[in-house]
Amino acid sequence: VESPSFTLLSSGSLSYPVDCPVAAAWEATAGSGRLIVVGSADIFADEWLEREDNSKICDIFFNFLLHQGIKFDPSLGRCDFEEKECVPDIASLSNLIKPCFQEIEPLPQDYTTLLCDD
Repeated sequence: VESPSFTLLSSGSLSYPVDCPVAAAWEATAGSGRLIVVGSADIFADEWLEREDNSKICDIFFNFLLHQGIKFDPSLGRCDFEEKECVPDIASLSNLIKPCFQEIEPLPQDYTTLLCDD
């Protein structure tokens, strides 16, 4: 999320990917335009929306868009997300397997020496 937009919700530190923006907002400096971008509209159709007062998120977003007394201060939120760490393409690397054989001692001519005499 780049300025002048700002992050409203992030995935948090206990989820994967860590601290990724889930919802962001933008407000016009001239005029009254406002925009909220959400990673997926399914967050409003989720079974968890009715639990733990999660429906308040939906109410706050719509009140912000309709200019009904909600104003977000981007300086209060955490907008400076850490740079993402690149993960190698494991699928393509799995096709490039290079076996590593350990050198073994040659087998004796008499195989009975390999058997236990217990």
